[in-house]
Amino acid sequence: MVIIILILTLFSVCVSPLAATPLSHLEAGDVDYDGKKITLVGAVHLTHQFGAIACDKAVIILPEREGEAKMLLTPQKILLYGNVNVQLRDGSTISSEEADINCPTLEGVFTANPPLKVVYSTLMVDGKETIPVKASSRAMRVIMKKSEGPNSSYVVHDMQAEGSVQIEYQNALRPKEQ
Repeated sequence: MVIIILILTLFSVCVSPLAATPLSHLEAGDVDYDGKKITLVGAVHLTHQFGAIACDKAVIILPEREGEAKMLLTPQKILLYGNVNVQLRDGSTISSEEADINCPTLEGVFTANPPLKVVYSTLMVDGKETIPVKASSRAMRVIMKKSEGPNSSYVVHDMQAEGSVQIEYQNALRPKEQ
């Protein structure tokens, strides 16, 4: 009971309107907090500054330093396990079996064991046409960065894929008009 109250107190600090926090919502069937990490198990849903995350299990590793970064729930790493689905604010998605996200660098490594694959889906704009694109592989390293402008959001800046890489450019798959 004390742990639950401590976690709720920690989360209520995080939703303060004065500070934008990397993690603003955590939800799971079971939660365990040991002062260094938060383990969430069962129908896990997280809201991070770059988007929404869903998975079976998550481990949020908090910084070792005390103070504001820890109180604002600014994780050092987020480890995700089982049915990982990341919905980025720009509409892109990444799905995998596991992921290791380094929060300060906004770098994530997504992996899947055969026959499953990591799948990245996005929409590309070509003139006036919006084209769906899907990339899949056994592993992807994704680096995000914050876009500039009044509606800035986090976008995929760099991606490296390995192991049975396949890219589907949906426009090329459409039948040609005669």
